[in-house]
This record gives sequence, structure tokens and C-alpha cells, in this order.
Amino acid sequence: MNPSIPRHTQQDSPDSFKQLYRQGLVYLQQLSGQIWTDYNLHDPGVTILEQVCYALTDLVYRSDFEVADYLAQPDGQILYDKQGLAVADAILWSLPQQAADFETYLLKTIPELEEVWVTSPRMSPYQGIDQIACRLNRFNRQRCLAEPGWGDQIIERIKTSYHQVRPLGDDLAEVNIVGKTGVELCAEIEITAHADPSQLCAEIYAQTAQWITRQAPATALSGLSEFLLAIPGVLAINHWQLFSYEQEHSRHEPLDHLPEHAWLIFPLSASDMQLQLRQHEHPVTTDYSEIQFHFQHHQYHDAKPLDTPVEIAAAPGGHFYNLNQYESIQTLFPRNYRLRGEQVRSNSPAQRSMRHQLRSYLLLFDQLMANFCGDLAGIRALYSTSLTHDHSYQIQVLTPQQFEGINQHYPQQPVDKLQQIQACFDDYPQRKGRIFNYLLALYGERYPDDFHRRFNCYHTPEQLEWQLLRYKQQFIHQIASLTAERGSGPNLQDTNIPGGYIRRIALLLGMQPPDQPIYSRSITQHLLNIVSNHHFEQSDVGQKTLFRLRNTLQSQLSDVPQYDHSQTLTDQQIRQMRSAIFALKGQTMPVSLLQHGIDHHRYQILKRTKEGDYQLFFKYSDEDPQQLLYIGRHRQRQKLVQFSHYLQQWLIKLNQESEGIYVVEHITLRPCQNAAQTKEQDDPYSQQISLILPGFTARHHHPLFRRQAQDIIERNSPAHLLIHYHWLSFYDFCRFETLYLNWRKARAHQQNLSDKAHCEQQANKLFQFLQQPASEDEELTL
Repeated sequence: MNPSIPRHTQQDSPDSFKQLYRQGLVYLQQLSGQIWTDYNLHDPGVTILEQVCYALTDLVYRSDFEVADYLAQPDGQILYDKQGLAVADAILWSLPQQAADFETYLLKTIPELEEVWVTSPRMSPYQGIDQIACRLNRFNRQRCLAEPGWGDQIIERIKTSYHQVRPLGDDLAEVNIVGKTGVELCAEIEITAHADPSQLCAEIYAQTAQWITRQAPATALSGLSEFLLAIPGVLAINHWQLFSYEQEHSRHEPLDHLPEHAWLIFPLSASDMQLQLRQHEHPVTTDYSEIQFHFQHHQYHDAKPLDTPVEIAAAPGGHFYNLNQYESIQTLFPRNYRLRGEQVRSNSPAQRSMRHQLRSYLLLFDQLMANFCGDLAGIRALYSTSLTHDHSYQIQVLTPQQFEGINQHYPQQPVDKLQQIQACFDDYPQRKGRIFNYLLALYGERYPDDFHRRFNCYHTPEQLEWQLLRYKQQFIHQIASLTAERGSGPNLQDTNIPGGYIRRIALLLGMQPPDQPIYSRSITQHLLNIVSNHHFEQSDVGQKTLFRLRNTLQSQLSDVPQYDHSQTLTDQQIRQMRSAIFALKGQTMPVSLLQHGIDHHRYQILKRTKEGDYQLFFKYSDEDPQQLLYIGRHRQRQKLVQFSHYLQQWLIKLNQESEGIYVVEHITLRPCQNAAQTKEQDDPYSQQISLILPGFTARHHHPLFRRQAQDIIERNSPAHLLIHYHWLSFYDFCRFETLYLNWRKARAHQQNLSDKAHCEQQANKLFQFLQQPASEDEELTL
């Protein structure tokens, strides 16, 4: 018996009308038991079940469209960037990593180049050093002979292109233009009678240029005559010579061998031509413009072809459906129920009362299915990167056109009532977070939610969930660059471009973006210096503001309630608070206040009965609970509570704005002199980077946070690099920022030998700083 495909029937679909109807009867039997056993078609309950099942099939139909249809705008287009979807031509690219990748990249980026070689210097003891040799195309080679500065401009463009995509841990040593020696052909050639002189002249120039380019350096020139004799139309070569030309265009002695990377100079005009063709021992007149046209045609076909770009299909669109449209199920009932239009207002009051009761009952089904239609219509907004809404479930208030006399059944302000009901089941950050996780997973990415929840110092749990949504939103918006540039280092020619690697790490760890460095400025702008607790205790201000209360006063201390995180501080309030705190008069803040002052449990208020005011204290040390730091006083306790709340918020702001990250590639700090004496086993520069982070903030001073942050960094770092971590105190962090920014500026502006010497001096200072141990008790002079 031949195999056959079984017929698909409606009974096989669990969402078909019959299946829904059958399942509804099962539920009725289970719910009613022995009370109601009449399931005939004339029963009103069966009629209601039929209408509801029929309406559900419409919802099932609306739920079975293509994904593109749910995301389509009214014009059928899909806004892929707003949906968090990167199109193929934006995501299918990566930065060059190997030498061949760099060569292809430079050829595509700089059209003046004909060929590029990216190699490592032979005598360099370091790994990760690149040197670039390039040959310009014919037009630009001849332009360099006329304009000596044109080659330097191309070299600067090559350096700029390299540093825009430079891999982390690599550096550029030098860029050279090879083939500066131009060669001119001087010959007298006998051609056949039927040859086209102009076309043959162009062929001779093209073949000569090709032969010179392909021959190795120091090759004898005897082979050129045999090569030219093989050209169809050439009978004999009476004499020929090759001359080298310098920038002054002065002719030298004839060449007996080819210089390295020599190239043929095509005459710039008819008067410069030294190639003479003869037919029957008579000179032949040629057309220079035609010769130039044919020669360029040969050059175009002989050029090295670049990789053909892959054809990428256009991003698909969709069909827009008004999924929000809903029609009440009461319109599906038989006419004898009188639930439609003018039928509602007819008959006796008793019948109208019965219909009103039935329609109120049917409204339960109507509202659920109308809300479901609203959910389908809201898929485009729910699966977008927008965070303008605070709810994921949609409600749809029925209109009188959809439900006759709806205002008689709805309560006052139905929108608010329905939203309050749905808010009990709608955890928007949690559902939106799962959608963002799905979008990230499309690109093989994952955001470390658990890491941020475990070390949440600055937000309430509700605020943290919204902050995680904002982090993921930034990640999705930058998904193409964060993925393709995940291994790129900072642009050493532009101090404002930190590189894709550090941008990715900062976003994963929830730190300040690296586009605007100098993170210590958030504290120094208030004329403050963060010092150790021991240093503060020894200072004059510390001895005046640190107290140990008697046991009788200890019992009178009261706690400060938790503050409202939704309030914001103005700059004027911060300045007033900064000047009002006596403990900050010496321009120093103890690290304990910065790290633990964000916790309201550390603040206590003491009521002084004799003076009739209140004093605010801060629990200064965990080792000595009785040691308190005096903050301020006020006659009203509530004012003092509010002041402590402002102080906590300000300290949270200082902590968050101070948390940033720097990357220093050791190879970029290598010395230029005595490099050959460096031993490979003692090489402190190759394939090593240092990550510099502030270790004085509330979150960064925890050892467990540091270990887990380093795990995240290592999972997102190139495997061949050795990473050194530097968690610095405030003083050392300020010193580092000064040294680092000075070096970056010196590296970006190297114009002459003195600039290079200054840059090397700054690099040596920075490298020596990274090699020495961190200090703790230094005081920063402001």
C-alpha cells in the first residue's frame, strides 16, 4: 500500500470552533455538576457559549499573522531601529584583525592606494606592532613627483584610518610609501603596416608598466626587449633605454637594473613622449589623447580587484492590520434576544431590565476580548526599545458604537478603574526586561542583571529594574558598534574617542560613559578631597567633628527614616548643603562618609533639651559604633531629617559620577630608544593592558564586587591580552587622570621630533605610575 498524507480536518485544530465549543461544554459539566444537565441548542447558556467561541476564533485568527505584520506601520514599513532590530548591512561587518583584513580595509578606504602591505617590523622586540608600506596608483605617484607634500597627506590619512579601527593592544610603528622612483621609457620601435599606431603605443606603455611592476628588484633589463617583441604588431626594437626621474624631473644615466618598487612614468603630454614608432622606416604620427585613453583602459583592467560586496536582500516589510478594532459579541446573538441597536430601547421595562442584566454579564467577555485586541495592537510598542510607557498590558474602553449604551454599564472613570485592575497583574519592568533579553539574545548578547541586583547600592529595587531597562536600551541601540568594535582600542589621534572595548565594558558594569572622562571632577568641582578615615581623624577638622557620646546620650539617639528617591537636587541646594556641613570645612571628606553616607541607617538625631534643638550625627566607623561624625543641627527635627536625605542623595550622585574606567595599552607606552635591548621574557609592553578604576566608591570598595566585575571584564576581553587591574584611591586616581590625559594629548599632537620626545616623556611617567604600588593617605591639593 502506497504511503499517503493524512487529511487535516478541523477537528485536529485545538483552536477551531468545534474544539472550543466542546471544551466549553466540558467546563460547564464540571462547574454545574447535577444542577444543570440540559445542553440542548435552545438553552441560552449554550447560545452564549456559541457566540463566545465564535468570537474567540476571530481572536485566534488575529493571533496567527506573520511577525512582520504586527510590527508594520500604517504604510507597511517596519522601523527596525525602533524595534531594536539591526538590518543586515548594519550588523554584518567587523573591524579588521589580521594583516590581510587591514590591507583590504585600507584599499577600500583610501582610493589613492594601489597596493598595501601590513607587516611587523623585523627588528622590533615587541608583539602587536604594525608597519604599513603602500604603493600609490599611477596618477598619485606622478602627483607626488610634482607635489612633494601630497605623499605626506596620504600618509596622515592612512594613520587616521588605521587608528579608527585599531585593535586593542596593537600600535602603528610607521607608514612608508614605496615606489618613489619613476622610470621613463625611451625607445624606437618598428611596427607592422596594419597596426594602429596609437593603440599599439598604448599597448607598449601598458605592457612595459606591467613588466616593471612584476619584476623583482635588481632584475636585469635584458628581458624587457623580448617581452615587447612578443606584443602583436611589433616587428623590431631599434633601441630602447630606461631612465630614472627624481622630483626635479632631471634625467640621469640610463638604468642597468630596476630599483625596488620602480614604476613607469606615463608622459604627461605629447611633448614628453620618448617613444617613437616607425612603419617602413618612417616615423608615425600618433594621437596622444587616444594613447592616453587606451592606456587608462589597460590600467583599469589590470588593477587588483577588491572583494565583491555581498548582495544583501532588502529588509522585509509587512501588512498593517487594525488589530485594535473590536465588535461586541452581542451583535452575534439571534434577533429574538434584542441586544442590537434600536432593539435595546424597545419593549417593556421588565424586558429592558433583563436585557440590561444580560448585557452587563456579556460585558465581562467583551472587555476581556477587547483588551486582547488592544494587546495585539500594542505588540509593536511592547517589542520596541521605547520606555515611554509604564504598562505592558493594554486596555480598550468600549465606545457606544461598539457597545450600545455602554455608559450605563461602565463605572465612573472606567479607564482609571481598568488600569488599576490590570496594574495588579502587570509588572512592566519585569516583562519589558524579558523582551530586552530576547532582543539581546538575537545577537548572542546577555546583560548581567544578577550582578547589578547583587551590588545595588544607589537605587531602590523598583528603581534598579528601571535602570536595568535603560542600560539594556542603550545596549540594543548600540548593538552594531558594541558587537563589531568590541575589540577596538581608543583612537590615539582623538582624545574624545574611547574605543568600542571600553564603551562595552562601561555599559556592562553600569559605569559612566567614557566619552567625557575626568571622573574625579565630580568631586573636585566641590573643592573636596576624599581621604582615608585615619587621615581625617588626624586632621584639625576631624578632631573637632568626631565625638563619642556618653551612654546616657546614646539611648536618646533616634533613627532617620528612609528618604524618597524620586526627589531631585538642584545645584544651588548642593552648594548650600556643601557649605553648611562643618565636617567639610577643611576641603576633605572621609572615605567612610562617601561610601556609607548613602545609607539612612547610618544617620541618627539627638535632641538637646537645654538648647531646644536637634543634632545630626553619622556613624563614622563599623569598628567603633560609639564614634560619631557631627553633621549639623537645626531647631526643627523634620528639617534635619530632610537635610540628611539631601546629603544621602548628593553622596549617591558623587559615587555614581565617579565610577568610570580607563584602559591603558602598554604597547603604546613603549620607549623608542634602546628597544632592541629588551628581552622577550622581561617584556612589560607586549599584549598587556591596564584597567584603571576608582576603588573609593560605595560599590567599588567591596572585594566581592571587584572579583565579579573582573570576571565580566575578562569574559568580554580579547583572550590574548594580559589584564592588570588597578583599583585606586582618590588621590592616586586623580594623579592617574592627570598623567593619562597629558599623555593622550601629547600622543594626539605629534608634529615634530620635540613633540615625539615630549610624548615619550609623558608615556614614561604614566608607565612608571602603573608600576608603583598605590598610596592611601596622600592629600590632594586643590
